[in-house]
Amino acid sequence: NVKPYCSLEGSIPLGGSTLDGLVSGWVTMVERSNGETSRSVMFSEVHNGESKTYYGPIPVVELRILLQNTGFSNGVVFLPDQHFSVDASTRRKGEKMLEVSGDDRFQRRVLHVERRNKSDHSPQRKAFGREMCFLRLFETAVLS
Repeated sequence: NVKPYCSLEGSIPLGGSTLDGLVSGWVTMVERSNGETSRSVMFSEVHNGESKTYYGPIPVVELRILLQNTGFSNGVVFLPDQHFSVDASTRRKGEKMLEVSGDDRFQRRVLHVERRNKSDHSPQRKAFGREMCFLRLFETAVLS
């Protein structure tokens, strides 16, 4: 499938895939202006029954995921709220970069949803969990 134009994508393309032609996704990485990946991130720790908050540097990259409903026309595609991780393995060492979950500044969010019909409202259905958004045929969303 051909990726739609989107001005919110990152500058470094990482790849794309499709799920049986029904949903397509493309991942890009946002390059920081100073070229560094280390960021100061808030951590919480319980010590002697007392919660302490502190900041520490860890490598952080921002990914943008462009998703499009490319073939499911009999309803909508729901995007579940789920954790992401990045395989940061090298030849000598297996490693994963996990999503930062303790600092609200790095909270996962939907940046943009492109709708065909601006008056569309959320479809009614039984809840199976928390969704980030839903997409009808040929609608797109950008997650960060």
